[in-house]
Amino acid sequence: MQLTTTQSYKLHDFLLVIDTARGVLSITSSGRTLDNIEANVSYHQGDEVHRLSLIRNAMVSSMTSGDTGLSCRIITEELTARLEFIAREHDQFLECRCELHAIGTRADLLIDAVELLDAPIAGLFPDVPPTEVRFRGQTIDVWSQPGTGPLAGVRQEDDLAPGGYYLAGGLYHGDDALTLSYLLPCQWIDSVVITDGRVLAKARLDTSLSPKDTLYTDRLFLNLSQPMPLALADFGAKQKPRHTAAESADHSGWNSWDYYHLEITQQQVRENLTAINALPWLRDQLRYIIIDDGWETMVGDWEPDTLKFPQGMSAMATEIHDAGFVPGIWSAPFFADTHCDILQRHPECAVQYRGEPYSPYKIIGCDPPWGDRCYLDPTHPRVQEHVYQLYRKLYRWGFRYFKTDFLSDPLRAVVSPELSAQDAIMSTLKSEDFTFYDAGMGLLRAHRACMHAIRAAIGEESFWLGCGSYIATGAELMDASRISSDIAAHYPNLLQCARGMIFNAPLHGAIWLNDPDFAIFRGTETYDPAMLDIPIEGTKPYKRKEGNSGRPFSVHEARLWATTLILSGGLITLSDRINGWNAHGQEIVKTLLAYAGGRAAIPLDYQHPLPGILLKSDGPRRLLGVINWSETPQTFHIIPSASLPLPTNGMLRNLWTGAMVDVKELQHMLIPAHDGELFAWELV
Repeated sequence: MQLTTTQSYKLHDFLLVIDTARGVLSITSSGRTLDNIEANVSYHQGDEVHRLSLIRNAMVSSMTSGDTGLSCRIITEELTARLEFIAREHDQFLECRCELHAIGTRADLLIDAVELLDAPIAGLFPDVPPTEVRFRGQTIDVWSQPGTGPLAGVRQEDDLAPGGYYLAGGLYHGDDALTLSYLLPCQWIDSVVITDGRVLAKARLDTSLSPKDTLYTDRLFLNLSQPMPLALADFGAKQKPRHTAAESADHSGWNSWDYYHLEITQQQVRENLTAINALPWLRDQLRYIIIDDGWETMVGDWEPDTLKFPQGMSAMATEIHDAGFVPGIWSAPFFADTHCDILQRHPECAVQYRGEPYSPYKIIGCDPPWGDRCYLDPTHPRVQEHVYQLYRKLYRWGFRYFKTDFLSDPLRAVVSPELSAQDAIMSTLKSEDFTFYDAGMGLLRAHRACMHAIRAAIGEESFWLGCGSYIATGAELMDASRISSDIAAHYPNLLQCARGMIFNAPLHGAIWLNDPDFAIFRGTETYDPAMLDIPIEGTKPYKRKEGNSGRPFSVHEARLWATTLILSGGLITLSDRINGWNAHGQEIVKTLLAYAGGRAAIPLDYQHPLPGILLKSDGPRRLLGVINWSETPQTFHIIPSASLPLPTNGMLRNLWTGAMVDVKELQHMLIPAHDGELFAWELV
């Protein structure tokens, strides 16, 4: 039926009001309304540019089954577009997607983008000043910076500015919230963009649609009834991870990178194998021994450096296995030196930037080998085959843990344009200067095909850790992923990794197991001075937001990093030289391993730019972290509440001192800068 007036539709807990004459709709749930919503599709046919409303003059029909939904259908000479909304009983999310079907007989359509939701924010919190409304964003790739910030007004030091591109995000004031998230995996470049005036949920397709063909956008979910942390947690339950959070502690290991970097050798791996096996409390907790970057002669060819590993990598994998561990290896599937075999024979396999193989390191003036490193084009079928054969080779060598790095970098400057203001390399690049072999297939669909090739090559039994991952393409294939920038034994690095841990916590056990980066505890109070590879005074003066600045970890900062790792619930991958820990260092590692794994902590002060009160719940056990991320001492006031049920006997254990603490002491607790406390108790 063609509607020319406003009509209302009740979809379980949602009320949708559609005005097809004006081309807008409103969505109401739990007394909160998102009003004047527009939805549009943009496409080209030859030189003709079209922007079509998905609501104005649409034919609206309702459907009732186990789910309740409605669709708005638009028909043109070239295209049928159907915007669908579905609500499910006992589910607090409204699902939205768009179906596009080419019906013409002329040339292919180029589908640019679908705006599933474009709405003003003003009516969402009608009685709240914009300066008191905050947004939160979950980034498209794990290198970018997630977080929160005010919609308007003055930002604090750790606040984000509006305008970023997010895979999940929303707005909140206290417990009142709008939460938007895409169901994973995704095939398109999906984003939630929040500015000071509007919220936009958009799918960039940039793909061809041939006559009589059909495509669908990824599914967007909307929640208006729950506080944002609960909404994100409930949304995570819709995903299909390979592991639950409870399995995280089963995947601990040691990695060569943070201490040895590119200088790793066969002898150094053997030294640490021996050291681990000499400590039964450590040996029994670790499963993997991972050889990171430095084992290969050239990226792209991926053959062993026989000066460092004289017997080759297959023999090294066997030795690790015979010592009682699962052997792991680092690689970067899209990294390729300009002199490697695939680029010498097929230079067209590289991503092209201004007509040349794309090397961001060369662009900013890096010398070889970094200046010779390019990125392979995931849209090229030869690259997909190259990736598959690489991982079949590593698998045949005997490795069963695969760390894959720089996964998002071939596409990052194009897929994530907001990075231009955040990244020294990306800020020099223009997305329109990039060309791909077959961009029309969809950049993320091509990337996902390469991810499938890796899983097919390594088998279902292998453990796969992604780094620099696209959340959209790694979901359901990777076992785990890095969720932060690089750690180093300096407080600024700890701070940035902590941000990733806190704001990427909803991914843990929902998409994959989170990897907050290496468990390292080197410092002047925790490590043998003769083995400490960092100058006592550091290499450059301390700056809070400058990585690798300041002195190495103090014992309190080392404990704070261990606290962060415990609260993450994520992987524990040691990366110090094992023989270097003194008694303080060993005690930190023992406590870490005793409490590692499980669910990620939920921030109780989630409206803070960098939350410092975090509650971790695993069965009856509760862990409470109280952390001062700032540069000055801070007083915390921890009061029992429904969200923080403190023990009935009034006592908690301080995990770093071992002392029992009366809960009354938490009501007025002074925490020094760069420090924190971790308390444990069990519910009765």
